[in-house]
Amino acid sequence: LQLCENAAEAARLLGGVPHLASFNYTLADPAGRLIALECYPGLPARARWCARAVAVANHYAHPALAPLQGR
Repeated sequence: LQLCENAAEAARLLGGVPHLASFNYTLADPAGRLIALECYPGLPARARWCARAVAVANHYAHPALAPLQGR
């Protein structure tokens, strides 16, 4: 991740690797881009672009992943 030029590149990198467990990432870059990346094993990662602030929690906010909460 340290070699990524921006948050979007980091999101593509993290979204493209297999995940063994569900995990949420907070991504930011010097240009002010903020991304909440939500990952679940075997499914595509879901990114939420945020304008002023970003937060991730121990549950999914993306509608495609919300039904998987608690699994």
